[in-house]
Parts: sequence; structure tokens; C-alpha cells
Amino acid sequence: MTVSSEDPSLIRLFVWHAFWGSLAAAVFTGLLLYFNVLNLWHLVTHSDIGVFAVFLLWWMLSTVFGAVQIAYAVMHIGSDET
Repeated sequence: MTVSSEDPSLIRLFVWHAFWGSLAAAVFTGLLLYFNVLNLWHLVTHSDIGVFAVFLLWWMLSTVFGAVQIAYAVMHIGSDET
């Protein structure tokens, strides 16, 4: 499969995998809070900027997880389906 830089399916591929990376980051952030890793739940609930801190944590994890998802997709563009 050859793709050009202006192919809309390539943009769709990037956006789709970035979405799944953001979703994975949201799940991971929720698990960090649920299992109270490093007493994170207590720190968030007892701070006046706790919601903003959780948003920033999710945002940064979305950047990392989204980039990993996109890199995985790009590396498997030319692979055989079998």
C-alpha cells in the first residue's frame, strides 16, 4: 500500500489512533486514581487544583500514548495482513 502525504485515509489513521491513545490514557489515569498509586487520590481530593492536576496528567499521558499508537500504526502500514 502506497500512501501520499495528502491522502485523507492517512489523516484518518492518525486521528483514529490518537483517539485510542487518548482513551487508553484516560483509562490509565483512572486506574492510577482508583488504586491510589503513591497516594495520588488523596493529593488530588485535598488540593484546590486537584482537578486541573488530573487534567494535566491525562493530557500528558494522552500525548505519550497517542504518539505510541500512531507510531505503531505507521510501522505497520506496509505489513502483510496474513
